[in-house]
Amino acid sequence: MRVPFVENGYGKPGPGRVLRPRTLSAMLAVLALAAALLAAPGYLPPYGLVVGFALLTSIAMAEAWNLVGGFGGQFSMAHSLFVGVGSYTTATLLVRTDWPLPPVVALSGLLPATMAAATGLVIMRLRSVYFSVASLGVALAVQAWMINWQYTGATSGLSFPGSDAPDESTLYAMAVGLTVFSTVAIVAVVRSRFGLMLMAIRDDEDAAAGVGVRSLRIKVLSFSLSALIVGLVGSLIALQQISIEPYSAFSFDWTINMIVISVLGGLSTWQGPIVGAIFVVTIDQLLEQYQAFSTLIIALCLILVIRLLPRGMWPGLRSLANVIWRRFHRMAVPAEGSHGSTDA
Repeated sequence: MRVPFVENGYGKPGPGRVLRPRTLSAMLAVLALAAALLAAPGYLPPYGLVVGFALLTSIAMAEAWNLVGGFGGQFSMAHSLFVGVGSYTTATLLVRTDWPLPPVVALSGLLPATMAAATGLVIMRLRSVYFSVASLGVALAVQAWMINWQYTGATSGLSFPGSDAPDESTLYAMAVGLTVFSTVAIVAVVRSRFGLMLMAIRDDEDAAAGVGVRSLRIKVLSFSLSALIVGLVGSLIALQQISIEPYSAFSFDWTINMIVISVLGGLSTWQGPIVGAIFVVTIDQLLEQYQAFSTLIIALCLILVIRLLPRGMWPGLRSLANVIWRRFHRMAVPAEGSHGSTDA
């Protein structure tokens, strides 16, 4: 049985689009998972909250990068910039002003989004590797500026009193909310008319422009939304660490982690970053005392996934589940038929 869905792919009424029971089940599962995550502080130890925070922020950042790099086909190397700007915005406002925390966090997302829009108008005109190199150049330039800017502490960075930051349980709850928001926002975007245009640009930008798609506007808007989410994550990271400095806040490792998680889990899927983040964080925790081996194992797994599962782990797991289900169904149907004939 299928439940009619009132909108087609372009946001207009149409009889051809249906909402399947599988989709309804997935939506209920996501809501149940979100409720379980919010209840976690009641039964997780403090260290468990720290690990959960790392997992949730990794998912949110990977989802944001995947919007640009996976669904948009723009292999951005600038996302460490947005982590750093979000972190420094929070730290600077807490040190230099008396603003309450909510507007501080909000501005920590809006400022990276504004920077993404401004730089995107220039670098988003470039394609392929030229865009990647240009985005990397922007990130390195901003990092060099922050290293020498005395107002934000230059190489020493900034520190603010721990009393200005929420406790671990509150930070964890904020991370849950941000991860759910980022995932829902990405799903809503990619399934909208905007998402169709974004993926059309990824597949063939010239052909998309030929049918009236304004590619620069679409790419800049997706870049800004991605920067907004990553900037908010950077704000939460600053609140957790209390003390920040430019070498770690703007570290290129942030971008590498987003890319690795997205590629491992599956580009152009919203489930991929979740699977990839769970895999990476699990390996890191299991080999916490042997960080070099953890990095080596993740790198080897990345090579194997690219070679054997080029679409990523999530599409591979889904294909395997479909094969198992079809075989089980073929075995079950004859058995039911023979049973029915015996009763007759």
